[in-house]
Amino acid sequence: MKSVTLIFCGDGGEAAKEIAVKIRTEGGSAQIRSAQLFDAAEKEPADRVVTMPDVSEYDAKRLKATYGDIVAPAGAVLPLPP
Repeated sequence: MKSVTLIFCGDGGEAAKEIAVKIRTEGGSAQIRSAQLFDAAEKEPADRVVTMPDVSEYDAKRLKATYGDIVAPAGAVLPLPP
């Protein structure tokens, strides 16, 4: 089964698309989501969560509170999928 990475972005999605393509090329599954529209009550299953630089500090904290240690900012070493 493919590992699932959720990529949360702010206003711009072009950089997120580049990361998603790279993950997919490596055999994983990547989905792009808006951090501003994130609702913890609708938490999606994921192996890794990436926050793009344009995600506000407020939204990044909400994502971290929901997903915990599987959250990493873009460019950081991502947690290994299970």
